[in-house]
Amino acid sequence: MKGTLYITGQKKPVADLTCNVFEFTDNHQAEDRFRINYEYVKRHQKVRIELIRETPLRLELEDGRKADVAVQWESTAPNGGQLGVFRVKGDFTR
Repeated sequence: MKGTLYITGQKKPVADLTCNVFEFTDNHQAEDRFRINYEYVKRHQKVRIELIRETPLRLELEDGRKADVAVQWESTAPNGGQLGVFRVKGDFTR
């Protein structure tokens, strides 16, 4: 599924991403059960989000869900692309 990443409070997107949403229902609290694996498709700004981990980020998915996210992990893939995991903070709304 496609997603667009924003720095909270800014209108210009940071990047377009390919996302996979995972929900953990066993032994997880309601506000800490979603993880989103992502891979960059296109960067719109020269911002490396892994270097601004404390900056609030907003992810909007193509199915209408929106979430505040934090970078949990990011790495460079063997093909040179960037991929990682977001932790959803708070509500994951439609």
